[in-house]
Amino acid sequence: MKPLKKQLKPATGKQQALTPMTVQPLPSWCAQAGTLPEGYYSATRYEACGNWPYQLTVVRKVKGSQTVTGVMEFTLSGFHYGAQNQPTVAHQITIIPSSMTGDAVGATASATAQCWQNCAAGSQGFGTQTLTTGNGSSGEFFYNTTAITPGAVGPTGSSWNITFKVPSASNSWTLGSSSLNVRCDTALPNNASTGCVNPDIAPYIQYQGFDSFGTHVKAAQDSGLPGALSGAPLHRLVNQTLRDLNRNTACPQNSSYPRPTGYSCDEYPFASTSEGAYTGGGTARTFPWCQITLSAPDSTGPVGYSVCMINLDENNYAGSVLNNVLYAPMRVIDADPFYVHIA
Repeated sequence: MKPLKKQLKPATGKQQALTPMTVQPLPSWCAQAGTLPEGYYSATRYEACGNWPYQLTVVRKVKGSQTVTGVMEFTLSGFHYGAQNQPTVAHQITIIPSSMTGDAVGATASATAQCWQNCAAGSQGFGTQTLTTGNGSSGEFFYNTTAITPGAVGPTGSSWNITFKVPSASNSWTLGSSSLNVRCDTALPNNASTGCVNPDIAPYIQYQGFDSFGTHVKAAQDSGLPGALSGAPLHRLVNQTLRDLNRNTACPQNSSYPRPTGYSCDEYPFASTSEGAYTGGGTARTFPWCQITLSAPDSTGPVGYSVCMINLDENNYAGSVLNNVLYAPMRVIDADPFYVHIA
């Protein structure tokens, strides 16, 4: 896996358009990240971008000694992106020289791209281009995933091989630039589309203005349960039988829990996660305002689950937001990690 500088983003945001042979402007957060060590990326769920400094040095034998006769300082930008409901991934590069001296003046670059694993290469364009100070020379590569059968999950990725030449030399210099790991899938529940994400970036959902639900989730996280941005993630659980067992373990219908009018039983971690009450194991905990009295002492730490009576409408709405704002738009499939932030 290529190294990356993780940049968590909330489960929102406009995605780049996937238009063949159109080089997209770099996102603002990419420029703000500045230059990174070679091969490192800043990344969101759908986009990954890096700016890396390089130097091309021209060496010639002068009077029997190897002498530097030209230098080009440049930045290589790599940007690759997928989309929520498209089977296509784009990977573009841009070379911007900041200075060129001596024999490095007039240097040219050309590049070819390829994808690997579960993919079919599409269009690309980076013919020989003369490099000039302050100007960018760019190319873009598009490929399609072959993971298009229902339920398919296809790891993939791409790379560029860049060849530099200077007018006074017969040899050339080659530089490689690879993407992060990409995952394309057709495994999103209740959605037949194919889409491609950066799977090493775990998305998060932010709840704001959910007084009853938010208070419970925040208290549950503060008690040691996973899912907060500063801790271990939750993991989506797709199996409906196990989800029902999670829900019935946390909030059994035949229990002694009260059912106040306008309230419903809320569980955390969510029933739709592997950390839920049944699949995650452990015992229950609650809080003084939750209107629930447990028959055993509260559990503590990262194992177990929390139950609380909260506003019925808010509980229902929070569940729909989880699917419509996080699970579906961010292509969170079975076992994918994610976080929950209460603002």
